[in-house]
Amino acid sequence: MKRLFLCIFCSFVALVSYAGPKSLPDKLIDVTIEHIKTAGPDEDAGQFVATIWDPVWERRVELAQITIPYLTNTGT
Repeated sequence: MKRLFLCIFCSFVALVSYAGPKSLPDKLIDVTIEHIKTAGPDEDAGQFVATIWDPVWERRVELAQITIPYLTNTGT
């Protein structure tokens, strides 16, 4: 949780110092995607995606592609 918060905070600081063409939600989604790619999906990433659902919807395919490998079939 602390790691994700630190990543989000650092991206916010980077946004303040550089006003690029991307919006704040897009940059935070980028940080979350990088977190999932390096550390795997966790509760913090899931909570963030659930909280900021509207901007995430546009990038749902990208999020699905990086999280599907972590799903397992526990039934049978």
